[in-house]
Amino acid sequence: MTIIQFVYITAKPFRWRLLFFLLVSICIAINVSLRPYLLKCTLDSVALEPDANVSTHREFLFYILLYFALLVTIFIIDIIYEYIVVRFVSRFKVSIGDFIFKDLIGHSSSFYQNQFAGSLGNKLNNCMSSMPRIIRILNEEFFRRILAISISSYVLWYIDFRCSLALITWISIYNYKLHFTKRYC
Repeated sequence: MTIIQFVYITAKPFRWRLLFFLLVSICIAINVSLRPYLLKCTLDSVALEPDANVSTHREFLFYILLYFALLVTIFIIDIIYEYIVVRFVSRFKVSIGDFIFKDLIGHSSSFYQNQFAGSLGNKLNNCMSSMPRIIRILNEEFFRRILAISISSYVLWYIDFRCSLALITWISIYNYKLHFTKRYC
């Protein structure tokens, strides 16, 4: 069995929670990318109109309310996310342990004669604690950041394509430099 098959089999009962994690990542990426743009729109609504009229105040209030609604929504989503993650991790560890234990029971006695008991228990414990952490890191560190960069690039492309190209260039150079320094230093 490959690692991908193992992850697929053990994570399959939790697919709705994993989908929820991805949706939360999308919401947080949108939040990270659009909040500065909302702030820009808020300041533009006040700064571009030297003579303040009722429509300027309405536009300003709309952007302020939208900004704070986004903050409150992300706060609530984050609380729900953390609650579900705590429940997910414990249940996912139990699921992995059950799967591996059932697999270990199926081995012959010669398998156990060639393995140290502590070694098998240590491998089981490492797998049970590492798999939820790997899934969380992939979701929170990789997927969420890729989405935030994509949304930010799109928003900057909408404002001025040169800003978007500058962002993509800077991120590419930064990642290359980060990879190069880790690899050769």
